[in-house]
Amino acid sequence: MTTPAPDLKPQSALRHKPFRIYFAAGLVSYLGMWFEKVALGWFAWELTHSSFWTGFVAVAVTAPTGLFGPLIGVLAERWDHRRASIILNIMLGCASVGLFILASLDGVSILPVAALSLVIGVLSALYHPVRLVLVSQVVPRQFLVSAVSLTAMAYNASRVVGPALAGIVIAAAGTQTAFLVNASTYLPIAIVLPFLPLLVRARPTGDMGGLAAQLMAGLRYARGQRLIWWAIGIAVISSLVGRGAVEIMPAIVGKLLGGTAGDLAFFTSLAGGGAVAASLFYSFLSPAPTRIGLWLALSLPLNTLSIMALGLAQSNWVMAILFVASGFFTTIIGIGSQTIVQVSVDDAYRARVLTWWSSANFGGATLGAMSMGIGGDIFPLSAVLLTFGLVGTAVGIWSALRPRV
Repeated sequence: MTTPAPDLKPQSALRHKPFRIYFAAGLVSYLGMWFEKVALGWFAWELTHSSFWTGFVAVAVTAPTGLFGPLIGVLAERWDHRRASIILNIMLGCASVGLFILASLDGVSILPVAALSLVIGVLSALYHPVRLVLVSQVVPRQFLVSAVSLTAMAYNASRVVGPALAGIVIAAAGTQTAFLVNASTYLPIAIVLPFLPLLVRARPTGDMGGLAAQLMAGLRYARGQRLIWWAIGIAVISSLVGRGAVEIMPAIVGKLLGGTAGDLAFFTSLAGGGAVAASLFYSFLSPAPTRIGLWLALSLPLNTLSIMALGLAQSNWVMAILFVASGFFTTIIGIGSQTIVQVSVDDAYRARVLTWWSSANFGGATLGAMSMGIGGDIFPLSAVLLTFGLVGTAVGIWSALRPRV
């Protein structure tokens, strides 16, 4: 099947009223997600003071997307995405209420917290392909590049504001209140979606075979598009090293710095500030996939080098600068790789290929965080960061030099 030529004259998606509504509701949801992320990581650290359990709880909410994302993407091809989004947002809100209840109890162990984190991870895995595809249904194609960039910008802006607000709420009212705030932030999406007009997109028709056949068809399509496949590979390495380190940030703050929940919120916000800068950078960048690919190739080794430097950092301010740098380069790669996929993929394969991209991101972050977490309980965490960064830089340089077209 021929890949459609991307529209290289994008327009601002904010000119499209349905997107403005969807964008605002999504921003509220993103803010709540960072409330939960900071609160959940710190809650796990306070209960165990273990980098393994802190890493486990952090990746439990992303691992199912990495492990089962492509399979869910096949199933999601035929879903009613409006209905699925409403149901899943309500269920995620209920799960956050469950975390609120656990955090309100005395003497709770890490096991029910970890179990509920896995439930949230499964629900998030079901929602992820729905969220990705919905963007292409809310806006016409000429707005798509802008919509992807603006959605990423909202997500990354929430990385600055959300953790800062979460730190204030946790300090003033406790971890359980942060979970309750997050539960309420799922409501706007569930409320506005029934009223938004959605575009009809191409769907698979006829007998496509079983799930395995559909899954492999999406993989073959992605592999047949060299630029898409290269972008997915770059995303794997960046997530393994860069996002893996971010996922165990509570352990880094607690073990290397002896910090508090406020310190965690501060460093998380700094990483978010780097991510916002990356989002703004894309607003000035040519949307041509080949041009974006050049920035991905440059950003990957710089990202892994920043994680290597974390293991050597002796100053809190140096570590702060490195978290800003990692947030910037990780986001450059995340937005750029998704943009390449979004503008290059055929609609009939969109959900399946995007979930392969998601699996590269979430699977890499899961493997990286778990490996760093286990390593951090056995060896000095600084040595673990140094090793991952060094190996990631070597692999990143090799991958970045591979042909893209």
